[in-house]
Amino acid sequence: KPIVKNSEEVVKLLVAESVVEGEDGSEALLVDICERQLMLVHELNKEVVLVGMGIKPDYYLEKVLSSMQLFIDSHEGILRGATWAGVNALREACILEQMRVVTKDWGAVLPILQMVTTSPSLTDAQAKAQEIASNLTAACDQLIVSVRV
Repeated sequence: KPIVKNSEEVVKLLVAESVVEGEDGSEALLVDICERQLMLVHELNKEVVLVGMGIKPDYYLEKVLSSMQLFIDSHEGILRGATWAGVNALREACILEQMRVVTKDWGAVLPILQMVTTSPSLTDAQAKAQEIASNLTAACDQLIVSVRV
């Protein structure tokens, strides 16, 4: 099985076990969301590279927009809580401080992505994706480091 599927199964088991033990399962869900954030950063980088290479650029440009929104929504859910999903708002100072770092690093990635997503045409988006590829990779690498901690 792909590692992502195995990871999803492990998180489901952790959530189920924590609920059985009387906990609410929110910590296991946070782990799941953080793992998804890592995957999304990798996906965003790959999707922009594919746009730049001209491989289904219209499709991958839409994927970039979708991945960006999912990262933003998930990040907000981690910070503020998403009670509808069973995730409580963060209260621990050390985790909040690390999320501040993630927010800062996402703030470096987002404008680079927007150079591609706000391009006036698909041709311009492809050219911009090629132009920003190395800067995006460096910014994503830093974001990955901060999300992992």
